[in-house]
Amino acid sequence: MISIQLMGRPVIYRAGESIKIDRRKSRAMIFFTAAHLQPVSREALLDLLWPDLPRHSALQTLRSSLYGIKKVFDDAIRVDASHVSFDKHVDVDVWNFKKALDQAGEGINTMEQALSLYQGEFLQGFYLPESIEFEDWLNYEREHYRQMALRGFTRLAAFYKDQQDFKGAIRNLDRALIIQPLQEDLQRERILLHYLAGDRPGAIQ
Repeated sequence: MISIQLMGRPVIYRAGESIKIDRRKSRAMIFFTAAHLQPVSREALLDLLWPDLPRHSALQTLRSSLYGIKKVFDDAIRVDASHVSFDKHVDVDVWNFKKALDQAGEGINTMEQALSLYQGEFLQGFYLPESIEFEDWLNYEREHYRQMALRGFTRLAAFYKDQQDFKGAIRNLDRALIIQPLQEDLQRERILLHYLAGDRPGAIQ
């Protein structure tokens, strides 16, 4: 069983044990491929990771990297002449996060379960400064998941407020404000919730 954690500090697990991949660009290739539900083209990987290398050198480096990755993942990764993808049975947290939020509906419990998958920023602490293309993609994805989580926590806070569970609402607004502390409307809502909860000193603070 292979699982890949992309939210928070990225980790790759096999049967519960973490797998170490030494080469940073190989890790970047794994993370990029795992983040996509659809197969990733070799051309996209070349453009992302080796845009400045001569074509023949980039192709050779890609083949070598894929060979090493294939040895680690075996049948969990599919590599053909034009595309690379992870098997659908590989457990990837961002796939689960998107699916869980889509299916959460209006229920507090399902929303809580979905948002529990957000363990921190996308690929937290991982960078590839030698590739502007990868960094651009990484920053876009980080903001994308940040906004998904922000909307989710805000929506969950509204559910709790409707049930007059003001402490639950405050707890989830706090989680939203960790992501975006300068969101003025959320700060105003938090003050109101403290007031509704009978916590006037908290509202003033």
